[in-house]
Amino acid sequence: MIEKKIYALTDSQSLLRWAENSSVEKKETQETNVLSFYFKVPNNADIKALEKAFNHVLQINDALRLRIFRKKGKLFQYFEEHTPVSLITREVENGSEAFRKFCDAFYQHRIPWFNSPLYYAEIARFGSGAALVMRFHHACVDGYSISLILRQIEKYYDLY
Repeated sequence: MIEKKIYALTDSQSLLRWAENSSVEKKETQETNVLSFYFKVPNNADIKALEKAFNHVLQINDALRLRIFRKKGKLFQYFEEHTPVSLITREVENGSEAFRKFCDAFYQHRIPWFNSPLYYAEIARFGSGAALVMRFHHACVDGYSISLILRQIEKYYDLY
């Protein structure tokens, strides 16, 4: 068994946690700390290749495998070894309104802070197209990272 290296939270992560805990409207505060986006393949989507690409991106980006835990009242983090994830694939009616409704429902999925991935992802299939829809907590992803993640997904999707 590989021993995990344990790290203290960064100042930015601690501030995010403090904001979520001190807010009267905790749900709304947590939602502002979650970044949601999607990678869309309009035609002839290969669902298996999309899932492989997502797993490849998880594997090569330590921050996406970040886990936070509490020990003796203090918060710590470590990087989980990559284990491939199986993504749920949902059939969505073809059309932008149906996709928007799917996304609205998907974006209600909460991202727990402790002992679990700081992301959630599903695949929406519509006609011959599909979209990899993702949510990441700001503790592991920022606005700049999103463009990198999307470029990597595109690159590995094309390879698979």
